[in-house]
Amino acid sequence: AALHKEIIRPGIIDPAWCKFYNRIFDNRHEGDYQPLRAFDAEEVRLYLEQGAGFMAQMELLVSL
Repeated sequence: AALHKEIIRPGIIDPAWCKFYNRIFDNRHEGDYQPLRAFDAEEVRLYLEQGAGFMAQMELLVSL
């Protein structure tokens, strides 16, 4: 919630990262609580690539 309130809503980072964060959060929840949820290799590769971009954004914010 803090990410949305303090960083995304004020426009500090691109709102597209909000959609990515929500998708990753939901998938983590499914992976934890839905034992039959499987992630295919392409999906995981895409999330890893996007995750690197998200982390780069967060590192920029921390360095300000």
